Amino acid sequence: MATNFKYEGKTIQITWGTTSPSANDPCVKTQGKAKGALIGVALNGMASAGESVDVAPQGVFDLSIVASAAMDVGDFVFASVPNTNEICTTTLSSINSGVIFGQLLQPITASGTITREVRLLQPSHL
Repeated sequence: MATNFKYEGKTIQITWGTTSPSANDPCVKTQGKAKGALIGVALNGMASAGESVDVAPQGVFDLSIVASAAMDVGDFVFASVPNTNEICTTTLSSINSGVIFGQLLQPITASGTITREVRLLQPSHL
C-alpha cells in the first residue's frame, strides 16, 4: 500500500472565507471559472463566515435543478459560478453557466425547477 495515502475522500472538510453552505446545499469552492473548482454537497453547516463544513465530493443526491427545457438521463447539470469571489451555495441548471456539477439520473419532462437525482462529477480543466 502507498505510504502517502491519507483517506478515501468520500467526505472532505472545507473552510469558507465567505458564508458557508447549509446542510444539503450544493456547493462549489472556487475563485472563478478559470481557476478550477471543487464541487460537492454540504453535509453540515450553518451559513457562517469562516465555518468549516464537511462536504461530499462524490455520490448521488436529490437536488433542485432549474431546467430551461426537458432533460434526459445522462445530461450534464451545471453550477452557476461567477468569474470572481469564492462561492458556496450554488444554483444548479441545465444551462452551462459555470462548471459541470453532475449528471442527471432521472429525466425532466418540461422546463421549471424540479428535484431529481444527480450523480456528482468533479469538473476537469485543461
